[in-house]
Amino acid sequence: MARRRSARPFRFTAPRIAPFFAAVLRRLPGWVAGAAPLVVVAVGFTLGGRAEAFRVREVRWPAGASLRQALPPVAGQPIFAVDLQEVQRSLEAANPGFREIRVSRVLPSTLLIETWERRPLAQVRLGKYYPIDEHGFILKDGEAKPLQALPLLEGVDSAGARLVPGQTSRSARLQAALALCERLHRERWLSGHALTSLDMRDPRRLSCVLDGTIETKLGALEQLDQTLPRLRMVLSSVDARQMARPKSIDVRFTDPVIVPE
Repeated sequence: MARRRSARPFRFTAPRIAPFFAAVLRRLPGWVAGAAPLVVVAVGFTLGGRAEAFRVREVRWPAGASLRQALPPVAGQPIFAVDLQEVQRSLEAANPGFREIRVSRVLPSTLLIETWERRPLAQVRLGKYYPIDEHGFILKDGEAKPLQALPLLEGVDSAGARLVPGQTSRSARLQAALALCERLHRERWLSGHALTSLDMRDPRRLSCVLDGTIETKLGALEQLDQTLPRLRMVLSSVDARQMARPKSIDVRFTDPVIVPE
């Protein structure tokens, strides 16, 4: 008869952690030495930033910019405690006519304000004539007479997208008109001519006025890749004096229709 094996009692063996602690202790001096400069710098900024020399004494404004100086109270504050984003938001809210405003620190005690003005691309008539930038922002300052060198956009207001001075309009017609103005501005062949006005009342029948007198029919917005080369051909002939100055140009057809003066 086989003898039964006696069960061995369970014994818990603790993991060997002594080598781990030994390795940590060996590396600890190096870690402390490496972190020491960072600690010194952090303490230096904390204490030095509160020293008298690091308190805001001057706000340097951009020369020649008509900027409303709407600042939170920053004079005398530790310069590193000034919330630059809060200052920037306050200035942008008070000066929507600027495309970008940036605030930065100039040590030891100066805040620097930098501005980038909006670039007028066209104008709209809202009682007065207001310049408008490439993003659809309508500047607040209007004029009683049309602004020189800026094309007048007509038919760009649409339901639910009002044109309000001091605000950005999201009108689809306005955005399409601005994109077309930008495109025509980049065309070298149009550099000798001025875009006087652009009519967007019917995007399927776009029209514009060139040089103040030449009425031009461009056709549908999606057909500009076909109609603009035709306009280029006609204007090149006029510039080369192979053709009399036209009164109107219709480039909606393969053979443009030209009415002389």
